[in-house]
Amino acid sequence: MKNRQVLLKSYPQGKLTPAHFELSETNVPELKDNEFLLRNHILSLDAGFRQWMNAGSGDNYLTAMALGAPVMSIVIGEIVKSNNSQFPVGQFILARTAWEEYSIGDGSDIATPLDMSGDVPISLHAGMLGPTGMTAYFGMVEIGDVKKGDEVLISAAAGAVGAAAGQIARIKGARVVGMASTDDKCQWLTNEVGFDDAFNYKDPAGLEALIEEKLPNGIDVFFDNVGGPVLDAAMGHLREFSRIVLCGQISSYNADGPMPGPSAEKMWELITKRTTMRGYMFSDYMDKAPDAFGDIVKWLQSGELKNFDQITDGVENTAQAFCDMLDGKNRGKALVRLVS
Repeated sequence: MKNRQVLLKSYPQGKLTPAHFELSETNVPELKDNEFLLRNHILSLDAGFRQWMNAGSGDNYLTAMALGAPVMSIVIGEIVKSNNSQFPVGQFILARTAWEEYSIGDGSDIATPLDMSGDVPISLHAGMLGPTGMTAYFGMVEIGDVKKGDEVLISAAAGAVGAAAGQIARIKGARVVGMASTDDKCQWLTNEVGFDDAFNYKDPAGLEALIEEKLPNGIDVFFDNVGGPVLDAAMGHLREFSRIVLCGQISSYNADGPMPGPSAEKMWELITKRTTMRGYMFSDYMDKAPDAFGDIVKWLQSGELKNFDQITDGVENTAQAFCDMLDGKNRGKALVRLVS
């Protein structure tokens, strides 16, 4: 059986391009004891994985991706062969494997069984009912502790997590302002996603002036996917006892050197405003996942929460789709579909 994979060809120096990857074809090896074979249906494109594509980027969470190896990814797949009784043939799972058509696992990494008995589209399990929705939910509810009447600012708001987080804050009774990279995205956020307001952070008026205009009374919750100068600007407009949710660092993923971050003056703001700033991973809250899942399903069914997917077909198009996502060309969740 043949398996097409997308390999990391070279470590990027600065901007990531499709040239840093290559498509390869290999034979699927025989299963060992306790292993199962996964036929991947959906690849989830998540900006955070860009961090581990850099040389020497291993940390306390994940190791750096190896050259010549398939690119790490969250996937949804169906078990088609198994030597593991806990993962029977026919079971769909959400797993952390790679950009490839077939993956071999043993359950030691993320491998969460999915209930496919209903009429829920499989892609939803990679998005709003998967890591995207959980990241948005726990960031806004647990870290952000969003409340009715809060003033909320979200960076990279037109991305999958940002759009979901903004909707959850609105459901909780907050006023939500998003920042995005184009006027069209800002219109989409207000007209379709349901944000109260949005602005183009590239506007010549300047980021500080735009935040002051859109949130004149200050920020209670800043849900940050960008870091760098964007974080610095937002920190100058915090209210007392505000919360900063550190979800991503898009500004530094393609940087070829250190990025400017919050200044000493802005860090002092955290002290005088008694602000909480905290990073997290959705996996920190898996004990609370059933409650989060229940809320998200309820909101989807009621129409309070909307799902937005941008789907690319074919493993051969994965690298381009990932680079396009990093360039801000997507709205909502970016996915690659391998099985129609």
